[in-house]
Amino acid sequence: MEGAHFVGQSELVKLSEQQLVSCSKANKGCMGGLMDLGFTYAETTPLTTEAKYPYNGWLGQLEGCKYKDGEGSVGVASFYDVTPNSSEQLKAALDKQPVSVAIEADKPAF
Repeated sequence: MEGAHFVGQSELVKLSEQQLVSCSKANKGCMGGLMDLGFTYAETTPLTTEAKYPYNGWLGQLEGCKYKDGEGSVGVASFYDVTPNSSEQLKAALDKQPVSVAIEADKPAF
């Protein structure tokens, strides 16, 4: 989201990961989640900056959501998933904006 905002606005803003960890209730915070659920959250609730809502990991998650309405500055207008194994769709997406990549990090090989 930071990269897409920079491409569109020529302004690099460090966004709050903690807001997504603590406030995007459809995800599981520090226990995992999906980027699409984070994007969906940001469609209705703009993200605030790291400076206003610093990262505190699972401790911050235990404290609950501390986001204050109106503090958000960057939201998501739309997003889409590239068809798996479609290099053409991936190239087309990369021509327009940054692309998010998911990694299943709970496997022994990771």
